[in-house]
Parts: sequence; C-alpha cells; structure tokens
Amino acid sequence: MREYPLCTRRDEAGRVTAHGHSRRGDLMVRRVLWEAGAPIAWREHMASLVRHHQALFWAMERPDLRKIVFRVSLSARNDDLALPATADILGRRCGDTAEVSVGLAATYRARVEITALEAPPRVLRDRMARRSSPVPTAAMERLVRRWETPDPTEAHRVAHESTA
Repeated sequence: MREYPLCTRRDEAGRVTAHGHSRRGDLMVRRVLWEAGAPIAWREHMASLVRHHQALFWAMERPDLRKIVFRVSLSARNDDLALPATADILGRRCGDTAEVSVGLAATYRARVEITALEAPPRVLRDRMARRSSPVPTAAMERLVRRWETPDPTEAHRVAHESTA
C-alpha cells in the first residue's frame, strides 16, 4: 500500500522504522472501501485487520497480553490476522469531546451505546452541493483521510448505520 513508504524512516541508530503505518493503513483502507461502496461490516473488518496486523507479534512482549488479545478480537478475528501479520513480517528487511462524554458516562456506570452514521461518497457530495454554505472539498478530503470509527471497547454496543 502506498501509505507504508510515507511512514518509513531511519532512526538515529540507522534502523528502518515505520511507526504509524498500521493506523495510516487502516484509514486508507476505510476510505478506499467506502468509496468503492463496500458493505460497512466488511469494510470495518478489513480496516481492523490492517490496524491490528502487528498485534500478534508485539503483544507477546507486553505484560497486558490478555487485554490486547481480547481487545483486538472484538473487531478482528485473531485467525484472520495471521495472513496480514505473516505478509508484514516476511516483507521486512531487517481525545476529543465524544471521548470525554463516553468516559464520564462510563465513570457513572451508564450503559454506553454509540451509533456511527455515514453516507456513501456520492450521497455525501450531493448533500454538500445542496447546502447554502458547503464545506470546501479540500476540508472534506482532509476529514475523510483521518476518518476513524468507534472502537468496540468504547461502548457496550457500537452500531454502524448508513444514512443513504
């Protein structure tokens, strides 16, 4: 994927690193599949596989291994992660307002449910064109490039709905 080289750097010791490539890849896959009209559940599963593809080998070094495996398993089947994790290792050479609100609700032991609403690209463009003060296209593109969906660990229930 083209995002990987954008994250590749050499550190002070000369080691090649790609910090952030999993998150960037997740954002890119979500956008590409959204633009292609992929079903929401399938799109989010694919994006999750990209985001968590390194969890299998980095989790082994962490003291919170069980927590990591459980969290990842909520959005991506661990056995499905084997393929991208294998490809990654073989390819090697060498908080916002919503977050505060959800945190407050959790503190009071409220049941938290999040519904993520979205529209297909064509519907979104048509809606923007009809607005009296449309959001500039460049601003919309920046938002879509940074688009993340709620994590299953953020609520008791996370739902995705299309507003098309």
